[in-house]
Amino acid sequence: MPTLHPPPSNPLARIAQFLLRRRWLILLLASPFLLFPSPSTAPMLLIVPGLGLFFWITGAKPFTRTPLNPAILVLSAMMLVSLWMTYDVAISLPKIAGVILGVGAFDCVASYGARARGWWIGLAAFLIVGLGVAFAGLIGTQWAIKFDRLIPFTDQFEPRLTGLPGVEKGISPNEVAGALLWVIPVCSALALIGLMQLKNRTAPRRWLAPLNLLVWEATIFIVLVFLLCQSRTAYLALALTVLVGVFGLTWHQRRWRVGAMLALGILGALVAWSYQADPATRDASGNLQIAGSSMSFDTFNGRDQIWARAWIGIAQYPLTGMGMNTFRYRMTELDPQHPIYAGRDIAHAHNELLQAALDLGVPGLLALIGMYVIAFALLRRVWTRAAETRAPDFILRDARARRWLVLGLGGGLFAHLVYGMTDAVALGAKPGILFWMLLGLIAGLDCHSDHCHSERSAESPRIAGDPARSLP
Repeated sequence: MPTLHPPPSNPLARIAQFLLRRRWLILLLASPFLLFPSPSTAPMLLIVPGLGLFFWITGAKPFTRTPLNPAILVLSAMMLVSLWMTYDVAISLPKIAGVILGVGAFDCVASYGARARGWWIGLAAFLIVGLGVAFAGLIGTQWAIKFDRLIPFTDQFEPRLTGLPGVEKGISPNEVAGALLWVIPVCSALALIGLMQLKNRTAPRRWLAPLNLLVWEATIFIVLVFLLCQSRTAYLALALTVLVGVFGLTWHQRRWRVGAMLALGILGALVAWSYQADPATRDASGNLQIAGSSMSFDTFNGRDQIWARAWIGIAQYPLTGMGMNTFRYRMTELDPQHPIYAGRDIAHAHNELLQAALDLGVPGLLALIGMYVIAFALLRRVWTRAAETRAPDFILRDARARRWLVLGLGGGLFAHLVYGMTDAVALGAKPGILFWMLLGLIAGLDCHSDHCHSERSAESPRIAGDPARSLP
């Protein structure tokens, strides 16, 4: 029988327990003010830290304990430092609000994800947000003109979601593609897991087939929007992620590994031949044109100049950063003798690590790198435990399905990391909530697998000592 804990006698403690169980609802109600902040709604930024402080004072657990917490704490502290360093709080406010919303979303997903039912609810919320980003991209993106064959399709979707703070002229297609990289591997893994479960005769099929159909439809829709974005960096990141996944799955199978290497060589040769023989492909690799937008610039050739100015900014503000979202307005000041892209809004440093150092200083950069390292370490631990047979009450009972799930979560994280080497969805950007939710899913999955592993270890001596339990 489970132990029933009596309700706390302190009224503040009872209020804290009530709010703690409904923090997801509080965050949901506050999200419009955090997505579109203004000086008049700035007090809403205190929702997440204020609740944490109230929980701590009343003796409740303020935040879910995960291995990612130290890195998130350092990043949050550097965000406060950047608030002191910024030359205009109104400019930094949207990105600060976005990070606060992301940390709150991470805590909710990680907390509820420690239980199997809560983890699946968190995954459903992640997919719904991903679909929302894809739909917003479909109706609000200033489509890039890179591949002539896609022009008839992009012409059907003129940007209608305009005038919003931060995206007055439309959403950047590269940002949409970068955000969808967090979602596509997870959706693909779920779709394949659904097919595997349908072939499993012991799996319940009443709701499995309709759910699997919905997952496939969502995956196809997200991939189509991703393709319309025409982000070459995102294309390459996804292709590299698929390649790494294939090598990981076939590492001990030489025939498949050799086949994958041959396929990669043929693909590279075709790309090189197409680049030399087809002027359209050569043009698509050079200039980027976005009609009526200030985001137009020579995509690949200009990155080295942007990175050079980013390094100057980091050298000038190594410990504190120059303030969130200020690089786009101060880039010319960093090298006034050689101005670039005069009159154009270069939203970020086109490298997520450089952008993190510009926003939050080197400590913030190290915190972000630490979050990636810890997340991949957690996935590796879950991968190892997923191979154990008879794991009690795990998220999925089939070992292959569990590993596909780990590949999907890790694939989303890895794909966006590769994308972030030459482009960026800056910390605090609106689609960046997917990053925090993905980290929450990884932390929750690790917590759940750790609980199952502990239970299995505790049961092993009893099973070994009971002859009846050892019978097949």
